[in-house]
Amino acid sequence: MDYRIEEKEPFVYRLEFDIPPDEIAAKVEEELRELRKRVTIPGFRKGKAPLEMVKIRYGKDVEKDVVENLAKEKARAILAGEDYKIWGPLYLVSKEITPEGAHVVLEFDVEPQAEIKKLEGLKVVKEIRRVTDEDVERVLESLRKDQAMIKKVEDGAKEGHYVLADFQEVDVAGTPIIGRKFKDRYFRLGEGDLGEQLQEQLLGVTAGDERKVKISYPDQQGKTKEEYYSVQVREVQEHILPELDDEFARAIGEEFKTLEDLKKRIREDLQARYDHEAEERLREAIIEEAIKNNPVEIPPRIVETYIANAYEDYSKDRQPKPDFAEFAQQFRPVALRHLQWFFLMEKIIKEKGLEVTDEEVEKEIERQAAETKGVSPERVREYYRRPQELKRLKERLQEEKVIEYLLKNAKITEVDVTQKDKELIQPA
Repeated sequence: MDYRIEEKEPFVYRLEFDIPPDEIAAKVEEELRELRKRVTIPGFRKGKAPLEMVKIRYGKDVEKDVVENLAKEKARAILAGEDYKIWGPLYLVSKEITPEGAHVVLEFDVEPQAEIKKLEGLKVVKEIRRVTDEDVERVLESLRKDQAMIKKVEDGAKEGHYVLADFQEVDVAGTPIIGRKFKDRYFRLGEGDLGEQLQEQLLGVTAGDERKVKISYPDQQGKTKEEYYSVQVREVQEHILPELDDEFARAIGEEFKTLEDLKKRIREDLQARYDHEAEERLREAIIEEAIKNNPVEIPPRIVETYIANAYEDYSKDRQPKPDFAEFAQQFRPVALRHLQWFFLMEKIIKEKGLEVTDEEVEKEIERQAAETKGVSPERVREYYRRPQELKRLKERLQEEKVIEYLLKNAKITEVDVTQKDKELIQPA
C-alpha cells in the first residue's frame, strides 16, 4: 500500500494515503445490512425495508463513518511497521471521497525526546527542622482542648466562650433574605476572621436570645461590604481545660505513665513528621533542578490532551461541572511540569539502565506485607495481579529509583530552618 509520511512541524507528522473504492463499497454494504436490521422506515416493519431504500436514506452518512474508521484502522497498521513513538490519538484532518475511492490525511504526535545535559552535581537544599518546646506545647494545648469538659453557661457569654447559633441574613430593614439561613454554626468568641466583630456584638447572650449583628469585610475589589444577620442563640458553652499533669497523660493513653512520657512521644512523632516533610521537599527540589538543567520541549497538543484528560477525571463526579477554561488555566503549569518530568525520567531510565526488576517488585510487596498487620505477602501479590495496580506500583518504584540516583549524585546543602522555616532558601 502506498502512503506518505512527512513532518508537518516539530513533533507533529502527517500521513496520507488512498483507500480503494471497492474496499469502501464492501464495508458500506456490510454496515448498511446491519443498519437495516435496526431502523424503521415508514411503510415497512422494523428490519424489513429494502436495502436500496436504506442506502438512499443513510448511505452518505454510513460512507463517511466507514471512511473515517478505515482511515484510522489502516493508519494504525501502517504506523505499526514504522519507528515512531506515537503519543495520543490519530487525528483525521481531511478526507476526500470520490468514485475513485478516498484520499485521507491524518496527523499524529510523537513523543518529545529529552536530551540529557546534566544529571550529576545538581545543587539542592535540604531543609532540616527540629522540634522545639513550643511545638510540643502547641500539641499539648490541642490535646487539652480535645479533653476539655464542656459546661453550659447560664449567666451570659464572655470572651473565649463557645456559641451554638442559627444565622439568618436580613436586609437593612431586618427582612429575612430567602435562601440565606445558616443553621448550627458553632464558634468561639474572639477567634477566627470575624471573631472580634461577633464578640463585640454577642457578649452577654444566653440560650434563647436573638441579636441583630452587622459584619463588615473587604470584597474582591477591596471595598468594604456589609451584611446583616439575625442570630438565634441556641447554647453558650465554656470549655474547662484539664491540668497538664501525669493524670492528663494517662487519660491520653495507657502507655503514658507520666507527662514526660507523653511529651517524649509527641516530640518523636513530630520529628518523624518533620523529617518526612523534609524528604518530600528534597524530592521536589531535585525534580525541579533536573528539569531546569535538562529542559524538555513539550508539544502544545500533548499538553492540551493531557489537560483535557485531567479535566475529565476531575469533573466526572462533580455537579455542576467546573469551568474548563478556568481549570485549564490553573492546571496548565502542573501539566507541563508533569510531562517534562515524565519524558525526562524515560530518558534517564534508558540512559542509566534504571529499569525496575521483578526482584525489586517482589521486595516491595514483601515490605508492604510486613508493615501491615494480618496481611500476608500472597494477599498483597493478589492485589497487584490487577494490571492497573501493578502498573502503578512499577511506576512509583521507577520514579523512586530515578530520584534516588539523582540525589546520590547531587550536591545537597543542609539548612536548619527551625526558626526561619518560611524563608526562601537558595542552594549554596
